[in-house]
Amino acid sequence: LTMMTSRLIWKITGKRLAWHNLPMSVRVAILAVGLAITKFVVLDNAGGELAKAGSGTMFTPVGGLATEGLYAYTRNPMYTALIFFALPTLSTVVNTAWPLLLSPITWSYLTYVVIAAEEELLTKAFPKEYAAYCEKVPRWLI
Repeated sequence: LTMMTSRLIWKITGKRLAWHNLPMSVRVAILAVGLAITKFVVLDNAGGELAKAGSGTMFTPVGGLATEGLYAYTRNPMYTALIFFALPTLSTVVNTAWPLLLSPITWSYLTYVVIAAEEELLTKAFPKEYAAYCEKVPRWLI
């Protein structure tokens, strides 16, 4: 959604906000490495931890609390990867600063709408365990 909105603003304003002169071959390499890291390091790890805990993604029932792997460092590794890794990678590849400028809006939506709802659900499902987990592990990386 952030990338589509960025493209729309770029089209409406006529301002690309290019911020580097990297050749296309370097940008494609950045995209390949970025996608590989996002897929294999973040999504596979986080998805695997959710599955081990008895939960999943994409609106599946919550059967357990994932607290290991990347979940030991951030309560939201997939959202953290989106904001701090995927959007900057795509912004570099497309050579427009719009996704970076819009990322605070995406971060706010995730924090105050999506994560808030997820935390409410987890608090109801695992009151003591989730409270203890929240005390030890930050919502984001910091």
